[in-house]
Amino acid sequence: LHEMQPLVFAAPGGYYVRLDGSALQRLRRERNLTLGELAKAAGVSRRTISMYEEGMSATVDAAMRLQEFLEEEIARPLLGMDVPHPDEDETPDELPDVLDTTDGFEREVYHALKELGYEVVPTERSPFNALSSQRETLILTSVTRDDGAVVRKARLVASLSEVTERPGVFFMRRKTSRTQIEGSAVVHQEELAKARDPEDLVQLILERRGKKKTD
Repeated sequence: LHEMQPLVFAAPGGYYVRLDGSALQRLRRERNLTLGELAKAAGVSRRTISMYEEGMSATVDAAMRLQEFLEEEIARPLLGMDVPHPDEDETPDELPDVLDTTDGFEREVYHALKELGYEVVPTERSPFNALSSQRETLILTSVTRDDGAVVRKARLVASLSEVTERPGVFFMRRKTSRTQIEGSAVVHQEELAKARDPEDLVQLILERRGKKKTD
């Protein structure tokens, strides 16, 4: 696997990404976008967008929303000890109970994981959909389609996986030629259905990530 510079860092209040403020400002001006339009896309205030352009770090969720909206990489790798600090005034909103709002394929994946014995806790404001745990195993769980946005999302998941030392996995409904994306395993619905126990799934995830399970 190629070595990848980390993108995500931990700080009080959660996980953050350093943005390329100059690139963000350039893209906004080239596309004639207002601060308000970017703020709406990211779920933050206009003042916060201005501060992003000045170099302030963003929550993983806001960074992911901006990248998906702009369809451009704007997250900057962290070099050495170059870890910026988020604005203390920017506090996350109260999160809704997403367990009651999931449906379709996402709910099917959660149900299958629970059948295997995993406890599934859906998340928001993160590049993955849920945390799946079983005994000492914790998996950063994403449910997604195989499209252009998944690669941008996978880079954030991979970096967060490195920071937390927890494996990441992308569950997809349809078969794909991919076995991993940026270091995170890819498992399609049929493979998940064939898993007989938690060990089966963990082994598959580690194989896809190119790592062996250690006892």
